[in-house]
Amino acid sequence: MNSRSLGQLVWTSHVLVLLAAAGGCTSRPPPAPDAGRPVKTVVVTAGNPVQVRTFPGRVEAARRAELAFQVSGLLVSLPVKEGQKVVK
Repeated sequence: MNSRSLGQLVWTSHVLVLLAAAGGCTSRPPPAPDAGRPVKTVVVTAGNPVQVRTFPGRVEAARRAELAFQVSGLLVSLPVKEGQKVVK
C-alpha cells in the first residue's frame, strides 16, 4: 500500500465518521408530557365520631382448642407475656 492510497483511506474513514456523527445529531422535538388519567377525589371532613351499628348474629372461632388440666384449682399467677413462646 503506498502513501497515496493510505491517505485516501484515512480521509475516507474520517469523512464516514463525521457523516455518522452528524446523522446522530438530528434534533427531535421533546415528547409531549403525559396528561395522565382523570381521577375522582373526595374531601374528608370530620363527621359524627360516635357511630354505633348493631347487627344480629353469632360469632364462632375459626379454630378450637380442647384444654385439660392435671390439677384443679385457682390460677394465682401466669408469669408469661402475651405472644411469648413457651416450651413444655
